[in-house]
Amino acid sequence: MQQKKTPGGRSTTATTLAAVLPAVVVAGLLVLTASGDLKAPIEDLTVAAASLSAAAISIPVMLGQKTRHGYKPFLALSVGLALWAVAEILWAYFELVAGIEVPYPSVPDIFYLSGYAFVALFLFSLYRVSPRAFENKMVVIVIAITVESFFLNFFLIQLVENIVGFAQPTADDWLLLAVSVAYPLLDGILLVPAAVLITGYQLGIMSRFSILLFAAAVVLFAVGDTGFSYFALTDFAALQDEKVWNTFYAVSYVLFAGSLLSVLLEMRASPKQVGGIKAGATKDYY
Repeated sequence: MQQKKTPGGRSTTATTLAAVLPAVVVAGLLVLTASGDLKAPIEDLTVAAASLSAAAISIPVMLGQKTRHGYKPFLALSVGLALWAVAEILWAYFELVAGIEVPYPSVPDIFYLSGYAFVALFLFSLYRVSPRAFENKMVVIVIAITVESFFLNFFLIQLVENIVGFAQPTADDWLLLAVSVAYPLLDGILLVPAAVLITGYQLGIMSRFSILLFAAAVVLFAVGDTGFSYFALTDFAALQDEKVWNTFYAVSYVLFAGSLLSVLLEMRASPKQVGGIKAGATKDYY
């Protein structure tokens, strides 16, 4: 398929990569090299800024859709990313202003967990209209669920062993367990449609390249959540050094932003189309 060009003559993929790759490097280095008194502010503000960039770019993408088939999914995504951005800002507030070293579980988790519902709605909306053969979809779904189940079972076994060690679990212990288990479960809900879309998405609301960036962001988000949740239950003190998990989150948000930037560039390169397809071309899939 012929690459769409930006007004400057560069392909939209090249333009996106030119913006995303330096942003990934900068975000990663800021988090990994932060130290001393500036460690927490740099880490928290980098993640918050990355989340805000993804939420901000989603708005013109949503408003630029010319059909409800494009508008509704991106509306859900915008809400989800906005909730995650609010969560990151609140997390930074609790750490930097309120002085809570690891505010977990706390108010930010309400926004984190709520955001999953809207991002999942976005992914399943794309999955629903992807015209890939049903058999191929099922193969990928089975593989994705199998892999997710393996890691989730390992995770849960470790949690049970840890909980058994509690003499008398308190209400706070059960809340910590519930929230920590919720994250990998919700990440699994995002990973399955993301895996299917990588292999079979052909509708055109998003290009294959933007789908790949989005799926990569989901994977990194899941890795960060799973690792964070695991240590929250097995070695909570280790979470005071959030460098590793913040790196995953910062890069993930940059990739979310990059995916949406790719969509936005595609829209501007083809003003008479929506995400690469003509308005109304999705009606047969609804």
